[in-house]
Amino acid sequence: MALQTSSTVLNSLSALNKFSSAQEVYSHIQKTKKNIGLSTVYRTLQKLAESEEVDFLRRPDGEGVYKVCAQSHHHHLLCANCGASAEFQSDKFEKLLESISKEYGYTVQGHEAEIVGLCKKCGR
Repeated sequence: MALQTSSTVLNSLSALNKFSSAQEVYSHIQKTKKNIGLSTVYRTLQKLAESEEVDFLRRPDGEGVYKVCAQSHHHHLLCANCGASAEFQSDKFEKLLESISKEYGYTVQGHEAEIVGLCKKCGR
């Protein structure tokens, strides 16, 4: 059952194709007539995030959200208004982080970056 539940949650999250809350994933699953409880969706999303099968971040309002993303190292741009997101990779960004860490005497062991702003649609 656990594998089937994980697949159902992953499929729903993929279909939503955006950072989505557990409640949004649960609502989507209910439309497919699957009998999975909200607490099971929360636990499954947490496990998927811990195993890095999905990305997790907090929206500007503090709500935790999840998305199926590329498995390679990347960062996110997140719209504070509509919740749209974009993944990006940038050598310039990585070099800037390296430069900043050296300036302050840090050895970087890992990092995550979510940049919050307004997407083109919301910025108009």
